[in-house]
Amino acid sequence: MRVQIKPAELKYLAPMSATLSRLTQVLHDNNTKMSEVARLIELDSGLTANVLRWANSAFFGARMPAESVQAAVVRLGMNNIIQLSLRHSLSSVMKKSVPGYALAENELWRHNMAAALTVEVLGQTQSPPLHPGAFTAALLHDVGKVILGQHLSPAVYQQLRKLMEDEGLPCLEAERRLLETDHAVVGAALAGYWKFPAELVAAIEKHHDPEPQAEPLLDLVIIANSVAKRIGLGAGSEPVLPAAEAVLQRWGLDPEGVMTLGQAVQAKIAKTEEEWKML
Repeated sequence: MRVQIKPAELKYLAPMSATLSRLTQVLHDNNTKMSEVARLIELDSGLTANVLRWANSAFFGARMPAESVQAAVVRLGMNNIIQLSLRHSLSSVMKKSVPGYALAENELWRHNMAAALTVEVLGQTQSPPLHPGAFTAALLHDVGKVILGQHLSPAVYQQLRKLMEDEGLPCLEAERRLLETDHAVVGAALAGYWKFPAELVAAIEKHHDPEPQAEPLLDLVIIANSVAKRIGLGAGSEPVLPAAEAVLQRWGLDPEGVMTLGQAVQAKIAKTEEEWKML
């Protein structure tokens, strides 16, 4: 069976406002000014309220309150703004359980958040700075699972699970055999529908298919996905694929390095979840 999801269906399966779509685009442009980011945020009253509330929360410990959106943007930084805007738009979709992938409620969101925070931790030790789209690509790399979870019938998921269990196929291979597509391709279609930058769309589409030569954005998403799985956050029944090992080696990440990175991510996850409780 060949699964095809029409663009019109994407609008309802994972809606994103034109404002948030544009905001995501400008956040990945190194030449974007804070004033432009603030102006776009102000077009969405709910996001404006959340940005100000988070910037003035106890976790940021500022002596003076951020009274304007621009001041809040400066205080939070781009990654936090990306995280907050995508959560504001998509958390109700991303937090759902996805039984076909053995993912409980909130598990996929935690996996994606762990992947994004892996990029953030790596960025603290890398020079030159990492690709500006890496955080978002990691945060959304598995969004295709949510789309398939809403689109496919329970009977089809049973067939998918049977392929994985009876033949020992990785999830991705089972998808390709049964559906003639996979969650990475579907996620990329959604990112394209949202008008995300082409390089970011490609990283989502190929996050299980590393290139022989280094591609920084794609490599980062593959590393982020691998680390999130290795620390047990939101992998469901899907293992770390062997193809990811070559990318880890390319970035000088041996097992000890991956473990150290994973420990730092776990600490960040705990802190981030506490921060979200403030909203």
